[in-house]
Amino acid sequence: MYGITPSTYTKERRFSRAKVLLEIGEKSMADIAVDLAFSSQASFSKQFKLWSGMTPSNFRQTQRRPQSQANYLNQ
Repeated sequence: MYGITPSTYTKERRFSRAKVLLEIGEKSMADIAVDLAFSSQASFSKQFKLWSGMTPSNFRQTQRRPQSQANYLNQ
């Protein structure tokens, strides 16, 4: 009906949430990994790099913004 599978939708939402948490920069990588139900920080980092083509650290450094500007992505 929506053109994507529930699994794909879940992965896209997880990636969107990861981006927001990294942009805001208030949580550690380990905390973000736990929040998003990854088994470890390394697992999160590996998956994030597959999604985005860059490490979470590099993404955070290049995309940092105040929480007020990133909140719209939390929904």
